Amino acid sequence: VLFASVDGVLHAVRRDGSVAWDATLGASSDSGPAIADDGTIVIGDDLGHVTAFDASGQRRWQVTTGADVRATPAIASDGTIVVGSDDRNVYGIAPDGTVRWRHATGGRVRSSARIDAAGHVYVGSQDDFVYVLGLDGTLVSRHNLGQNVDATPLLASDGRVVVGTDDGSLYSFSP
Repeated sequence: VLFASVDGVLHAVRRDGSVAWDATLGASSDSGPAIADDGTIVIGDDLGHVTAFDASGQRRWQVTTGADVRATPAIASDGTIVVGSDDRNVYGIAPDGTVRWRHATGGRVRSSARIDAAGHVYVGSQDDFVYVLGLDGTLVSRHNLGQNVDATPLLASDGRVVVGTDDGSLYSFSP
């Protein structure tokens, strides 16, 4: 089990409850960890970092955004790591930690991204929009839902996108 704590530590706990390792993030974290196919663990923190660790807790790289990273990163089949930041951007990061692209939104991005099989990225923003981006960061479309979108979009089995807004509404639309 992997989880971050308010003391700025990423914890790894074995099935028997014993501690496998602890790794310092540098700040508290509201982000959840994501695990790539090669075992790399990626997580955001409240100082604007996106940090990658190997499976033993050794830091591989760290990217700094302009503000808190509270969203949980999403990892595409090609290894691209997609994560939003309170700096009003969605980032596409290569598996080696190189920032491939940054797409600006009009609000903080606390929604975790979802990536479909075709490589479309769905992510909400506090500017009331759900953005649909390509894996190269280009805008495919955006949908104004009239309220902050902090929720993580759900990709339904029939291809529809379902997401909630801060006013308690639930929206469903086709990609």
